[in-house]
Amino acid sequence: MYLMTTKAETKDGVREYAKIVESYRDEEGKVRKRVIQNLGPIRSEEDRERFEQIVEEYERGENFVRLNDIMLESCREFGATYAVERLLEEYGIDELVREKVTDNGAEFDVWKVLRAMLVKQVLEPSSERETFEWIEEDYARDLDINQHHLYRALDYLISEKEKIERDLFERLGKESLLEDMTAFYDLTSSYLEGTVCDLALYGYSRDHRSDRPQVVLALVMMDGMPVMHEVLPGNTLDKTTLEGLVEDLENNLQVEETVFVADRGLMSEDNMETCEKVEYPYILGVPRRKNEKAEELLRKEVPGKDSQRACEIHREEVDDATRRYVLCLDEKTRKERLETLDEVREEKQKELQELKDGFEKSRSREGRGRPMTKNGAMNRVKKILGKSKRLFDVNIEETIEWELDEEEWNYEQAIAGKFLLVTTTSLKPNKTMEKYKELGTVERAFDKIKNSLEIRPIYHYKPHRVKAHIFLCILGLLIHKIIEKLTDKTAETILKQLKRIHLTELKTPEISRRKLTQSNSRQEEIFEKLDITPPKELKIQEDLW
Repeated sequence: MYLMTTKAETKDGVREYAKIVESYRDEEGKVRKRVIQNLGPIRSEEDRERFEQIVEEYERGENFVRLNDIMLESCREFGATYAVERLLEEYGIDELVREKVTDNGAEFDVWKVLRAMLVKQVLEPSSERETFEWIEEDYARDLDINQHHLYRALDYLISEKEKIERDLFERLGKESLLEDMTAFYDLTSSYLEGTVCDLALYGYSRDHRSDRPQVVLALVMMDGMPVMHEVLPGNTLDKTTLEGLVEDLENNLQVEETVFVADRGLMSEDNMETCEKVEYPYILGVPRRKNEKAEELLRKEVPGKDSQRACEIHREEVDDATRRYVLCLDEKTRKERLETLDEVREEKQKELQELKDGFEKSRSREGRGRPMTKNGAMNRVKKILGKSKRLFDVNIEETIEWELDEEEWNYEQAIAGKFLLVTTTSLKPNKTMEKYKELGTVERAFDKIKNSLEIRPIYHYKPHRVKAHIFLCILGLLIHKIIEKLTDKTAETILKQLKRIHLTELKTPEISRRKLTQSNSRQEEIFEKLDITPPKELKIQEDLW
């Protein structure tokens, strides 16, 4: 078999054509030639080299087919799935979770199911039913499972939660993802759908859904990474959660040194003593109301000219700890808050006047319907004032009378743009303020969990399944945070770009091949930043991983 060229006259001049030819003997034993494939005109040396390569492939037994015989059997997203699974391997999550959930007597590969569920959670969160459909129809790997296996896999996952968190914490440290060991702690809530589980109780709803039972999620983050979490009953008070969490930090994660940062919802004498007992320096927000010390200190001025500044205004010795109170001020926030206060006062007084006119008209029977009762009027007053009710003293008799509470008004003006911290660290006031503001990383993580990672809806009614569902969300958050730390872009942006790499399955009557769409320069740059080898352009599925 060899490459044969011929020349032919065309209107554009003499052109050279290439064909694949092989020699054979006819029935009489004479050597003859036959054309295997016409390759077309040779327009350049590159064409000649390409045709010679085709001849070599023919000689190696490679299959060649007619274009009309090729059928595109399927096309699945591959690039993002590949990247997530590679990150699971690179950072040891694959190995340590597989190790914890293996040898459990299950009749299926628990880790393979969990891996698929985690990939789906990172790429496009959904219910277990929808995840099962995705595994069957769109997942790049072939898994022979049923939907029940997904629930069983969650059971195995949550049974090993503490061990997985501990080993993950150690692994993240080794991978230099935990360089700042400051522990930021906050809580959020998530309501449940459908059948209610024992954990789901009514409580303070951060989702503004007081009509739904909920669970409370407590989360600790270090250096932007989620390292520990707990799922609590929906009626749990913030300040009652810290003691158990500090014990877990000390005993399970074995954190010897950290600075503990939490907002004013966690501030209490017991919680300060808890941190002091284990010698964790802390920075806690101090409630601005119903706290005599805070109300006194917040009225003070913060000296200096910086738009954002802080100063130590009080300190006290409690046993072996020195508690320093740091008053912080943001001039921009103060200006905005003072303007808002004036607007609120005018708006509420206008609405109260309208209510007063309607009340008097109703009581004099000039209006339609039954007269407005005092209780009915007071309910209207509460609705009008809302969170501003502390600013007004309202009295209802034959008419509605009100006056501005001067003491409350003056206090609101005095504290506008300020917040108070208590700390046992040795950080300077401005550094204390800056460190406290980093608590926003947890708030942003909650936003990601509720939106990008869609912790809701939670349909499970067994407490351990609710906890497992949330654990899967936290692991998804971890992958998002790793991606963002490595690329300096949102995980959503990175994954959207990688989703454009597809795995296609091509079929002919003789052969079946899986091929990847060509990656572009942006996708290759992403793989480089993630320190992941790009997927190879090979022909069989096994070689793609």
